[in-house]
Amino acid sequence: SCPVIASLFGQSLNSDLAALQMMHPYVIDTSVCFNITGDRRRKTKLSVLAHLFLNRTIQSQGKLGHNPIEDAQAAMNLVVLKLSKGLEFGDVVLGGEVPRMDDAGVYTISKPNMTKHENLMTSLSKTVGEHQKTVALVCDEVSAEGYEDFVNFKSELKLMKSDLSNKEAVEAATAAAVEHNLTICHVNLGELEGEEKIKKVKKFAKKLYEFTSINGIFLTVLGGTTKQNAVAGIVIKKAEEN
Repeated sequence: SCPVIASLFGQSLNSDLAALQMMHPYVIDTSVCFNITGDRRRKTKLSVLAHLFLNRTIQSQGKLGHNPIEDAQAAMNLVVLKLSKGLEFGDVVLGGEVPRMDDAGVYTISKPNMTKHENLMTSLSKTVGEHQKTVALVCDEVSAEGYEDFVNFKSELKLMKSDLSNKEAVEAATAAAVEHNLTICHVNLGELEGEEKIKKVKKFAKKLYEFTSINGIFLTVLGGTTKQNAVAGIVIKKAEEN
């Protein structure tokens, strides 16, 4: 048995836990918190992670199999490294740093080509596109400025409208929601305060929800500031009972 307060560290622990027929609330899986492919569905082998991030060769005995102590030590060292460097380190999806081999054959940390935000946005649109689904982005003029540098993200869009007012953006989004699998409506309400802003958010959310398909996911995100946390709400639209 494992103490409830203990944390389990390892590589692809879902397989081990399934084999042991057990569940545990506190797990740090190196195959998840390290991502060098940019695809959440593709997991990198422990031996590759150890070579890249620890400059260590493991699992090199071929048919003799793995040394469990060696694997456990490598996983533990990777977790310690991750905790010391931060959440983004070793995760290209989050814009984190990943070692690259230079001309001399030495692995060094290079600056990522894309920012964290661009990585996240590009991953979103690319994943939807790979499943042959379409994405539409509708935003007002102020919000559109934030997408100017997201070239890769915009290249995957089926529709983008940006020279609109808040009201026009919401109206355009209702039409796009009928035609596309994923519609993103981004409006800036920074000029509003207090109750006026709350009323506007409720009005826009209600309008957009009406055009969400049955069993579709409706997500509302209110951006935060340095002094106030962001808020997100999610609901699955169900058919109304007679």
